[in-house]
Amino acid sequence: MTGAGGSAGRSRARWGAAAAARGAGRGVATVSFPTLAHSRHGTGSPLLLLHGIGSGRRCWEPVVGLLTARHEVLAVDLPGFGDSPALAADVRPTARELAGAVGRFMDARGIETAHVAGNSLGGWVGLELALSGRVRTLSLISPAGLWRGTTPFTTRLLLRSCRRAAPWLAGPAAPLLRTAASRTALLAGIYGRPARVPYAHARAAARDMARAPGFEATWRAVSTTRFTGGRGIGVPVRVAFGSRDAVLRAGQARFLDELPEGTVAHVLPRCGHLPMHDAPEAVARFILATTADRPRPGPLAAP
Repeated sequence: MTGAGGSAGRSRARWGAAAAARGAGRGVATVSFPTLAHSRHGTGSPLLLLHGIGSGRRCWEPVVGLLTARHEVLAVDLPGFGDSPALAADVRPTARELAGAVGRFMDARGIETAHVAGNSLGGWVGLELALSGRVRTLSLISPAGLWRGTTPFTTRLLLRSCRRAAPWLAGPAAPLLRTAASRTALLAGIYGRPARVPYAHARAAARDMARAPGFEATWRAVSTTRFTGGRGIGVPVRVAFGSRDAVLRAGQARFLDELPEGTVAHVLPRCGHLPMHDAPEAVARFILATTADRPRPGPLAAP
């Protein structure tokens, strides 16, 4: 576990030097990191919640209240999503660059290291943040980047379909989301139990996907690569996938060979790619077990 002392500071300095070198190599004079929109609740050791591509910090709302007794919970909008501005136009928004923006956000709040929980792209960003020495524990929930080569075709197809459908669902077709039957039919590719997603959240999620100014650039930056180099991560890392996750399928996007040795994949029963509404208690138990660094997160059966 990396503490708040010299090793984390040296890691941060190396991160800054590496970022400058990458910028120089591309002919970029300055890497600009925007102020990140976020919500803050609770007290205790800091816990950052990072969302996936096309989503925003509101996706964590069902879980936040279950975490605040033990943590200061900061749900963050990544650059170009939710209410956060995109990175500078000359910065390619890879998972590593997004992690750099989160690191600057931590600096601004005086946070040397934090527990991190990330869903989808947020999990990949959390892994990159762990490589920089800024993470105490890492809870990965259906993390992106654990595929071979480039993003699997089925993942590309489903996410692009969601992006195309989002303006329709956020606008003229929004009334369809009012019934549980319609939400089940329209959202089953993302949620394991769409009927549990309230209408207001379903419409807000569609709006976030439709309006995300950073979606296209981020998609181009992350869809042609994958996460590597995580074998040397020295903090507790745990990973969980929903049993109904149609975005990141077993045999295509759940390879653990780039994660620290001994990382075990747990299952969230009857949960989809965004399990926070499917089973908030199970998601919270998984995160809290990770932040407590217990050997096993306990039963994850969804209620």
